[in-house]
Amino acid sequence: MTSEVPPELRPKEKTPYPSDTPFPTFSSYTTSAKDFLSQFKAGSPLFPGLFRTVITLHHDTTLLEAFQKLIEYKILSLPVISDEGKLEGTFSMQDFINILVTECNETELESLKDDEFKSYLEKKKFVTRRLIEFPEMGQLEPTLTVKHDETLLKAAQLMIQYKAHRVLVVDEGGHLVNLITQSRLVALLSTVLDTVPDGTKTIQELNLGLKPVLTVKDDTTAFSAFKTLRDKHFSGCGIVDAEGKLKGNLSVQDIKLLGYKLEYFSLLTQPLYKYIRVVRAFADMVAPKVIDQPILAIRPTDTLGYAMRTLYAYRIHRIYIINDEHKPIGVISLHDVLTHLCSPVVSSA
Repeated sequence: MTSEVPPELRPKEKTPYPSDTPFPTFSSYTTSAKDFLSQFKAGSPLFPGLFRTVITLHHDTTLLEAFQKLIEYKILSLPVISDEGKLEGTFSMQDFINILVTECNETELESLKDDEFKSYLEKKKFVTRRLIEFPEMGQLEPTLTVKHDETLLKAAQLMIQYKAHRVLVVDEGGHLVNLITQSRLVALLSTVLDTVPDGTKTIQELNLGLKPVLTVKDDTTAFSAFKTLRDKHFSGCGIVDAEGKLKGNLSVQDIKLLGYKLEYFSLLTQPLYKYIRVVRAFADMVAPKVIDQPILAIRPTDTLGYAMRTLYAYRIHRIYIINDEHKPIGVISLHDVLTHLCSPVVSSA
């Protein structure tokens, strides 16, 4: 029989949880998010988490092999190393999407039958090329490093300064020992919401995330939508209907299905509403969700704490702000949360 959840682990009314996931609190840290992150080192056993080691890619790995490894470990980015173990950069799901929409032609994809996709991709040759052969690999954001004995605050502030999604951790000899992401930091901060500055203030009060939102219509083809992400240098965008109402989110994670079977590339020519339905249904079949994921959005009257808990509970990188007509009027990303909590930014000197 499940024991009763202790009072300190129960959700607070001011910032309700979007799921039944309990969030512990660290009552000993009562000052600020910056002070809290200063208590931990980048080499802390809190990271990298499930695998207890850093998964890497060799620079001779082919593009398709690298893509499938990202899917295998459910990771959006992996460090790339040389024969000597030297860090050469990172390869991300975003890199794969950008290369894919650059090398492929949507009109050609539309004309192919399911059994023709493998030969089409082999003819294009880009999926069999090695990572080292792609000069654009890892150029979406800088490869940032911190020493293992530096603080998590330093890692967070580097992410803020360079708008990076991750920081790599090296030891005294320069060897890769850890990887810290925005999502892991926000997850950690979500455990101390009682002490997070402005956690009980509303999004409107903080003027947080209220900005123009990149959106695409739900009848746009998936290929065109991913091309928009590439051209705009975004990793995600809102999906809206003909009236501009929010219907969902498209992100780099929605390319994963293609890694399971090459024939799935044909889905890229389908309208987004069909593509997303198939992708999400397949993902749920492979790894059933503990909780249902509705169209995630918040109101300007919701609190920063609620936004943070939602980002953490659903393992998402952004959440949209909607008005009474269910139209997106803003978006809060993990980067926005870290910037609000962990500024000022450290000097690059």
